[in-house]
Order: sequence, then structure tokens, then C-alpha cells
Amino acid sequence: MPRLDLGAGPSIQQPASIATGASHGSIPATQYRYTAQGIISYEVDLFGKNRAASNAAEFNAEGADAAYQAALLSLEADVAQAYYALRSLDREQEILNTTQKLREETRDLTRRSLKIGDVSELDVTRAESELAATKAEALGVSRRRAEAEHNLALLLGKPPAALTMDKHAIKGVPPMVPAGLPSELLERRPDIQAAQKRMAAANETIGVARAAFFPVLNLTAIGGFQSGQLGQLFDWSSRSWLLGPFFGTVATLPIFDAGRNFSNLALSKSEFQEAVATYRQNVLVAFREVEDQLSGLYYLKGQADAQAEAVRAARKAFSISKTRYENGYISYLEFIDAQRSLLAAERAEVQVLGGRYIATVQLIRALGGSWENGLGTDNTVEPALAADSIATKAAP
Repeated sequence: MPRLDLGAGPSIQQPASIATGASHGSIPATQYRYTAQGIISYEVDLFGKNRAASNAAEFNAEGADAAYQAALLSLEADVAQAYYALRSLDREQEILNTTQKLREETRDLTRRSLKIGDVSELDVTRAESELAATKAEALGVSRRRAEAEHNLALLLGKPPAALTMDKHAIKGVPPMVPAGLPSELLERRPDIQAAQKRMAAANETIGVARAAFFPVLNLTAIGGFQSGQLGQLFDWSSRSWLLGPFFGTVATLPIFDAGRNFSNLALSKSEFQEAVATYRQNVLVAFREVEDQLSGLYYLKGQADAQAEAVRAARKAFSISKTRYENGYISYLEFIDAQRSLLAAERAEVQVLGGRYIATVQLIRALGGSWENGLGTDNTVEPALAADSIATKAAP
């Protein structure tokens, strides 16, 4: 676009003939001039320098927006992971509360058995010790839950005291990843699009540097008012204007710049190569992250199945041990060992389930937001999933 400038101010001029005037005994008076004028200029884009600079600026702006989307997606994924970590702790707390009630019943049973002489005082002491240990573990989980809640509040931009989450244990399983996901899904990842835009901007910068070797054509016109008296500055007779040799045209051609243009061109080419390498690296990192999460989900699924079988076996063993202990066939030590095994198996199952949810969220982030949208031809960057959307997607 053309450029328009307005200027005004006084000037003082001493004529060059002052030396000649002094030799004849007369000194020309200093001249005061007051000027108010407008200057309009336009650079003719003969070799595409301005167009390339404009394109580079647009690509950089789009790259900055994509980088913002990448940061937003990362933040939202962190929110979802913090949410599922919190819900996993809720489930652990449920298990520990149930175990605490069972051990309270066991303590009461051993106390009654002690009165009738069926058990020794050692069994009562052990029952009380196991109950206290369970209470301590439950308090530890409560502390971790409070920290997880504070972390979630921080990610949501709230003070820790301003967020209170009701207890809701994690249940069900995360959604299954459909088979045959196209690799084109990665094209919409915000970080890849940001690198792509930066690469395009660097390519346009080469055009700007190359155009610096060619002539520059500027069209300039000056018009306004000029007067020796401030009061007469805006009189019609004080108007003035100036054009160059050919309608204000000025053409310049670089002749010697001590190698600046060559250095700028070499620099722009190097920056382009750097942008290309960064883009390739981002693509490879994206593939690695997706493969990591897919592998993780596969092995976590197998681990969850095995852990579920372990829980079923431990629960059956605990039921049998409880019956045998109540009928006096086994010692308290054997019974409490079966209860410990069940508690450990149940807590491990919850931790694996929480890991599956978190791995699913990480896969969603690695894919750029989802595997459901963008399967067609539209690969534009959509807003990343909001925290509740991620939670809804991975919820049972």
C-alpha cells in the first residue's frame, strides 16, 4: 500500500552568498521558512520483494496461531490426565475404606475369640496393627488426592482452595482405538502445522533476500505550503509541490554493499534448511509419540486382563480364608496374608486402569485432538478438545 506522511516545522537558512555580500559591505539576512506538507510514496514491487515479505509475515502469523493451538492442546491434555489421576485415587480410597471396614470386623472378631480362648492376644495385636496400617494408607491416599486436586486447580487457573471435586471413582474402560487410522491425521497436529508454516515463511524470506540484488523503484510526491511568515503559511499563494524527474520516480540499484546482500541470502537459505529439518523432526516425533501410546495401550490392555484375573483369584482366596479362619481351620496370619494379597491386587488393578485412561488421553494429544474428526479431506487445525470434552471422550 502507498505510504502517506504529514510534517510541519520551521527552518532557518543562511544563503551561501553571505561571503560575497560581506565583501561588498552587506550581509544577507537569515531567512526563516515555515513548512507544512504531505509526502506520499509508493514502492513498485518489480521483483516481488514486498509480496514475499507479506507472505512470510502471514505464514509467521499462522505459525504463531498453530503454536498457540499446540500449547492449548497440551494444557487440555494435562487437565484430563490430572482428572483421571484424581479419579484413580478416589477408587483406591474406596478400596481402602472397604478394607478398613473388613479389618475392623476382623479386630472385633479376634477380640471376641480372645475372650472365649479361641485365639491368643498376639492375634488381637496383629489385627489392631493391620487396621492401623490400613488407616495410615488411607490417609496417605487422601493426601495424594488433595495434591492432585490442587494440581488440577492450578491447570484450570484457579486457586487450590477454589476447587472442590466430589469423590467419583474411576470405572469402566477407556474407548478402544479403531484399527487402520490414517497417518494423514498427524497433518493437523498443531505443532506440525506450526513447523510447516515456519518453513513456508523461511522460503518466502529467501525471495526477499534475492530481490535485494535488483533495482528498487519508488514513486514520491510532496505537496503542501511554505512561507517566510507563519501567519501566511496556509495562504493559497504559499502552496508548493515537488515531483522527481519523472513523476516523482526514483530508481536505486545496489552497486556495493560489502557483501551484505550475499550474506543475507546465505543466511535466509540456512534458516530455510533449519526450518525443514525442524519440520522433519516434528513429524518423526509425532510418529514416535503415536507408536508409543499405541504400544502402551496394547500392553496395558494385556496387563489389565491379567490383573483382573489376579483380583478374581485373590478375592476367591480371601473368601475361602475368611471362612476357614472363622471356623478355626487356619491361623490369623494366613487369613491376613490373603487379605493383604487382595488389597494389593485391587489397588494394582486400579492403577493399571488409570494408566489406560492416561495413555488414551496421551494418544488423543499425539493425534492432534481426536481420531474421530479430520478423517476426510479437511485437515485444518480445529480447536483442541476442551478438558470436559477429553474427559467425556475417555469416560465410560
